[in-house]
Amino acid sequence: MTERCPADEYVVIVDKVSKKYCKSLKRSMLYGMHDIGRNLLGLSSNPHVLRKDEFFAVRDVSFRLKKGETLGILGMNGSGKSTLLKMLNGIFWPDKGRITIKGKVGALIEVGAGFHTALTGRENVYINAAIYGMTREEIDARFDDIVEFAEIGDFIDVPVKHYSSGMFVKLGFSVAIHCEPDILVVDEVLAVGDARFIEKCQERINRMLDGGATLVLVSHNLRLIAAMCSRAIVLDAGGRLVLDSDINSAVRKYEELLLEHDCEVMARSHSIEKLNKCYVTNHRITDEHGAVLEAYPIGGNIHYSFDYALHPSVDLDKVRFSLGLMKEKEQFHVARYINTLDGYRLKHHEGRIEFIINTNVTSGNYMFDISFFDESILPLDIQFSPKFRVIHPSFPKVDKEYFGQFLLKPHIKTYPLKAPGDVPQDIITPKKV
Repeated sequence: MTERCPADEYVVIVDKVSKKYCKSLKRSMLYGMHDIGRNLLGLSSNPHVLRKDEFFAVRDVSFRLKKGETLGILGMNGSGKSTLLKMLNGIFWPDKGRITIKGKVGALIEVGAGFHTALTGRENVYINAAIYGMTREEIDARFDDIVEFAEIGDFIDVPVKHYSSGMFVKLGFSVAIHCEPDILVVDEVLAVGDARFIEKCQERINRMLDGGATLVLVSHNLRLIAAMCSRAIVLDAGGRLVLDSDINSAVRKYEELLLEHDCEVMARSHSIEKLNKCYVTNHRITDEHGAVLEAYPIGGNIHYSFDYALHPSVDLDKVRFSLGLMKEKEQFHVARYINTLDGYRLKHHEGRIEFIINTNVTSGNYMFDISFFDESILPLDIQFSPKFRVIHPSFPKVDKEYFGQFLLKPHIKTYPLKAPGDVPQDIITPKKV
């Protein structure tokens, strides 16, 4: 059951929710009639029991979200991510458990979801906005803004059956955000839009988050999840929640699931042992004096270090690692460093790497991502640093008063962890970017 009722502390409460489907349409209809009959008689439909051809798309999932929190949902195809989002939006009711929502939900779950293909874009805007709870007067007042954001132009009066998938997404997203939801639920559909529109959507989502909105995001783009979300949950192939944790832990668990189930994206001819050949831990960001600051001044140096451990079977001459810098809530790198550009090679299977980087960037919140690779194109490990803030000393309260250009030419120090005192073994300055 999905309810929109007050909760003391949380705006979203998902409590032991399950949803099952039937592979046979005929049986599905018979089961539905049987369950309705039992419910009318006050009897339980036994939602925890699977009948012939039934399976659980989502099973015993629980989590909670506070106002302003951002949650990523990771899982392989078929793990129940979209089904869970549809239950959050009230499209489906859970067969078991309870979902409590406090506030208005805006959802972009499927391309063309809620659109009637025989109607024009204009007519669909009014229908969808009304479903979101907007009055006729509110829709009239925001209609021009909706069309302008969607970049539909004269096609607004064309039946949507003639729209491309990208046009569907643009119009659907525009309607969803202009209803000013308290909770925004977004599926992978944004991948359909062009890069410029995706960036435009991210900027709009960021404004909503700054205003206290809550975001639930499904994506296979790990950098987008890391940049947009404060935590993530991972669903396995059976629709069960296997982890609710920080981004790095969730990403690693997701990679393990991909490898375990021989997923095309990550595994191919590889096994789970591949992931266990590399571990990155103990991320730390300080100034040049070793102090952790609330904000780092533009033009100064940041020291970013982490510990790594490679399996003894890994050939150090073939190991590549890269460092990327991302601005918070954006999925694109501001700059990147790859060790093969300057011919640098690791000398130890266990150690600590420290990057000394000049913060010649625009003021704002940032994070690093670090990736290790062997001779293949598949990563041994991907991890994300804690987020940190960079400000211009003259404008500490204004994010966009200063614009710089980031030149990722770090000094690198390596320390073998087994050496006493962690004495630096080598220091280099890359020759290329």
